[in-house]
Formats: sequence, C-alpha cells, structure tokens
Amino acid sequence: MKKLILIILFLTSCSPKTIVESENLGLDIYKCNNLQNTIPELTDTPISEVFVIGHLYGDRYKEDNEIPLKVSNFFASYKSNSDTYIALTGDMVKEPTIEALEKVNKFLNNNSIGYFISPGNHDIYPSSSNYQKVFQYDFYFKEFNNFLLISANFSTSDWLPSDDQKTKINNLINNTSKEYIILLSHQIFWYKDIDFEFKPNSFALLENELKKNSLNWIESKNNKNFIVISGDSGAYGQDTMCYVNDNKLFIANGIGNFDDDTILKISELEQFLIIEEIPLNN
Repeated sequence: MKKLILIILFLTSCSPKTIVESENLGLDIYKCNNLQNTIPELTDTPISEVFVIGHLYGDRYKEDNEIPLKVSNFFASYKSNSDTYIALTGDMVKEPTIEALEKVNKFLNNNSIGYFISPGNHDIYPSSSNYQKVFQYDFYFKEFNNFLLISANFSTSDWLPSDDQKTKINNLINNTSKEYIILLSHQIFWYKDIDFEFKPNSFALLENELKKNSLNWIESKNNKNFIVISGDSGAYGQDTMCYVNDNKLFIANGIGNFDDDTILKISELEQFLIIEEIPLNN
C-alpha cells in the first residue's frame, strides 16, 4: 500500500523559501520519494481533520446512486475526538439527479460538522440546476488555525475558476496571515506543469488549451506555500500522484472501486499540519 504522510511544522522563524527547501516538511509518497525529510512522532490529538475524497462515485460502471460501501463503512467505523470535515473534489455522483445529490448531502451531514465541494463535470453537466438546488454553493473556504482552505469550481472550459471566483480567492489569500494555502479542485488544471506522464480521468469540459504555470492567476504568491489537491483521478486505478514546483505542491487522488483506493486526511495540530493518505481497504 502506497502511503503519503506530509507534515508541515509551523514555526515562528522566517518562512522557508520553497516547500522543497523547507526543513519543516516531511513527505513520503510514490513519485515524491526523492524528498527525504524526517517525520517526527505525533502524540497530540488533532484539533480538526478534513477528509478529502476525489471521484466519490467510484466505480465507472455502477448503476445505482449509493455512496460506495467502502466509503460508508470507513466513516461508520471511524472514531475521532477532533472536529471532522469532509471535502469532495468532484465527481461525487455519476449522474446529477436530485436523488443522487441528496444522498451525498445526507452522507456529508451525517459524517461531518462541515463540508467543502469542488464540483466535477459529472456533478454539474449537462445542467447545474440540480446541484444548485441541493447544495447552492460551488465555492467554500475556511481559515483554520494553521492554514487557509479554499474549494472552488474548476469545471469550466479552461479548467480554471470564473473571474469572480478568482477574485474571491485572491482576496482571501491577500487577507490571510496563514502561510499555507490549500486549494481544492476537481480538474487537474496543472496537468501541463508536470514533467512526467500522468493521465487524469478525463479531459471533459476542456475547450481551451491548458497552459504552464497554472497558478499564475494568483496575485500574491510570495511568503505563501500552496498545496493543490485535485480529485479527477483514480477512476482507472491511477496511483496517488504528487508534483513539487518551488513553493507549490500538487496532489491528485481519487477512488475507482479498486482494492488500493485511498483518500486523504488533513489533520491540524497545534504546531503542525499532516496530510496523510488513508487506505479504504484494510
């Protein structure tokens, strides 16, 4: 089982120049094993946890609207003393019917104290009306103790948020004191940035050519470290993939009803942040 553990220790000293150069970053994941950082032992209980699930509907050949059993079972058995949130990075349903979306809404409300959604093409195409009736919003954010989390709608013709959402994102980043920004998307809009072969689940909705330097629309990148988590992966059994570029870390993760399906857990402790890959099949 491939496993990711990312630890970012928040110190009062000067910010590191990049994520890669940071002495307070620990990373252990497939494709990123060239980063040899020490992971300290953890004893504190997290203040809050955010579970990030990509491609929630799972099996490409499913014919029902049920939450995948492995996901339901995981949360039914999971016990925590921390505040628990769930983030869905798109394709949470196969078809955007009211019935299917209501089941996702019930799942979120039963298993978290709050949620974040970055809708995928399956959730809002050919029409977003049902999604809007059930969830209303396609933009979410929360400032945690150690980081700012933003979830936006990247299901557009250029795989980038609308101008309005870009403005909201830039305003949030410019007005936060948090050094670490976690940005959730469905589409792997940073596909042209990577320097190795990797395939998203699809290129649905994309009409305009993707460009390199995929975060160039973010105005204030200095003194910030960015972690982008995208969910359009896993449908064909792709392994969790990550890519590091200066002060930016990109992660693609999703499920597809495979034995090695995993989700991500972001745990916030008083002094550091953990991003951990969790297997759904033990």
